[in-house]
Amino acid sequence: MAHRLSRSSGSRARTLCVLAAGAVFAAFVGMAGCTGSAGPVVCSTGSAWEGGDDESPLMHPGGDCIGCHTSRGEGPKFTIAGTVMAAADDDTDCNGVEAVTVEITGADGTVLELPTNAAGNFYSSKTVATPFTAKVKKGSAVRAMSAAQSDGDCTTCHTAEGTNGAPGRILAP
Repeated sequence: MAHRLSRSSGSRARTLCVLAAGAVFAAFVGMAGCTGSAGPVVCSTGSAWEGGDDESPLMHPGGDCIGCHTSRGEGPKFTIAGTVMAAADDDTDCNGVEAVTVEITGADGTVLELPTNAAGNFYSSKTVATPFTAKVKKGSAVRAMSAAQSDGDCTTCHTAEGTNGAPGRILAP
């Protein structure tokens, strides 16, 4: 009986060692191409948000700014928010493109010029008459949306996969 306990204990110990080694390997592989445990896998800029949920204008590029601020009851209440990314399939938390301008023209002709920050994020709390048009400008190059919009939560459609007819992320021209 003692032999069986020893063999059983040894078997359990080997199983635990294999499981622990597997977990360490999985954690290492999971972090090799990203930042943090939940960082982006696809990130064309090679730079990602690493601040978790620390409040910052640079936080969670590509994430749902309006939805998160609304559901948590924290942060500014945005009417327009999104991120200009470097590639259509960049994951959330991959830093986007700095120093481009998102131009929103309301139905009443009012124009908002929203510069992107170091994470590619742009946002405004100003009221926008709908439907509005949107374009992204960098120097003399322009990329315009094909249809007028009524929802300022740009990540509703502009995800890494693209939804509701969007081809993917908002891109600089």
